[in-house]
Amino acid sequence: MKRLNGFELLSRILLAFQNHLKRVGFAVLLLAHIVANAQVLDTLWTTNSTGIAFSVEEAIATPDGGYLLVGNDHGIPAQAYFYKMNAFGQQEWWRDYGGEESFDYLYDVEICEDGGYIAVGRRFDWPEIPDPSGFIVRTDAFGDTLWTTTFLHDSLRLGFFAIVRIETGWMIGGTMSSRDSQRGGPWLALLGDDGNLIPVYEDYDFTHVQSLWRCVRQEDRIVFSGTRFYDDSMDSTNVFLSAFSLVGAPLWERDFRLSRYSDSHDLTLTPSGFLLTAGIGDQYIWGPRDMWFIKTDFEGNMVWSTTMRGPHSDLIEVTLPDSNDNFVAIGWRGSVGVETMADFFAAGLDSNGDSLWYHAFEFPNRELGGGGAIASDGSYMLFGDQRTRNDESSLGLYTLCAVPHRTDLLNPRVPLRFDVSLSGYPNPFNSLVHIRFELPSIIRTKVALFDIRGRETRLITDGILSAGYHSILLDASTLSSGPYYVRLTAGSVSKVQNLIVVK
Repeated sequence: MKRLNGFELLSRILLAFQNHLKRVGFAVLLLAHIVANAQVLDTLWTTNSTGIAFSVEEAIATPDGGYLLVGNDHGIPAQAYFYKMNAFGQQEWWRDYGGEESFDYLYDVEICEDGGYIAVGRRFDWPEIPDPSGFIVRTDAFGDTLWTTTFLHDSLRLGFFAIVRIETGWMIGGTMSSRDSQRGGPWLALLGDDGNLIPVYEDYDFTHVQSLWRCVRQEDRIVFSGTRFYDDSMDSTNVFLSAFSLVGAPLWERDFRLSRYSDSHDLTLTPSGFLLTAGIGDQYIWGPRDMWFIKTDFEGNMVWSTTMRGPHSDLIEVTLPDSNDNFVAIGWRGSVGVETMADFFAAGLDSNGDSLWYHAFEFPNRELGGGGAIASDGSYMLFGDQRTRNDESSLGLYTLCAVPHRTDLLNPRVPLRFDVSLSGYPNPFNSLVHIRFELPSIIRTKVALFDIRGRETRLITDGILSAGYHSILLDASTLSSGPYYVRLTAGSVSKVQNLIVVK
């Protein structure tokens, strides 16, 4: 019999252990551990805005290639915030809302047709801090307030947590609960562009809804995700999906029980029309938290579910699907028993929920992730709040940009040698202008025209273009006089050309 050396023996033990884990459904743990030790992402750059400190609740990409972050600061009372940055994490502007005599929180934001923003959250009056009211902020493209409104129920506690665009305005969703118990349910309202709020659905006896966090529009319906108590004992929780028509009529609801305590954190509509729900769960209130993911069809029927278990408590903030229904989960993690330790992480999974990779970004400070996005060049953007390890003070907003690991990038902080030229002729012009640009190699290229408020008015081209000189004739006869700009994005490189229309 061949005598095994230590390495061979360890390999066989690991193989046997892996096979055992597969039989009991824990294979993801080993896979995540192996991949986590591989270099799967390179950090391109980071920024730290030391003058601005607030918890990031949501992040969205803006038409100009930048990002808008929303959340609230840590003051007493608390102010709600908008923070606008460009594609490289540099501050363009920030605005605060409320906070003079109230605690104001914003949880979700959408871009309006005029280039402005609308965000929803809740407000607690100070210093009495009675029942919260729904809180809505409408701004222009630069974050300046157009109007704000609040809504307080006569007998129930309210909070708005999600908003989605519909043809007649907006649908907002939140929770309602009694003042003396956890019993409650979803609360939906139609919101006009003028701030007029019309309640369309409320169900006080919706079996102990604890939270309703996210919503997506799925053709002729709106689907909400949330968490509710499993039964009257209130010692465990389920995840639920609820679908409503565009006028607030209930269509269907689905419950999913993944562990004793399951908490829904994100809901995404994949490019192929499936619903992807993500969150955390554990068997006990204190202990390592599992990441879980559920993929359902158009009617909320489960296609698959998967759980990633590990030694850390991973908190998912956002899931980002790609065109193939693969996706990346972004959030932050804390070591069990060391709650002041927290770092960004990103985990990649395929369209079947199988783990592809796991990557943690470890820093000397505490990073609490609050949002993420995939940039036009395929890089991953992570946004959060940087704090000291003992959590005594905030160090400001933190942004990290990472890309899949490349062996040919000796220094990931140095961009690839790639440049483009862009011009418009004639300029100023009346109705016709030639958009001219040159590409050094074949690459996916998007060219679009924007007005002065940042609204995309024309998509000039979006596709794979060959290397060399390109000229596209743009008919601007329907445009009004004024300044515009053309933005060209090719890979990670962007160019902007100002144009003037004179009629």
